[in-house]
Amino acid sequence: MFRDDGFLEVALSKTPLVDAIFVAGDLTNSGKANEYDMVAATFNDKKLVPETVAFFPC
Repeated sequence: MFRDDGFLEVALSKTPLVDAIFVAGDLTNSGKANEYDMVAATFNDKKLVPETVAFFPC
């Protein structure tokens, strides 16, 4: 299961607002497709990440 541990709240509370979020590293427990889907769903959730902030998984 993917947890952001408050990262998004901290990153998106900065002034000026960030333009993009680049995410690299081990984001899943076992590398299964459904785990990557959960990561993408988190960063694509417009209630969490405004449309003006781009998300780039690396």
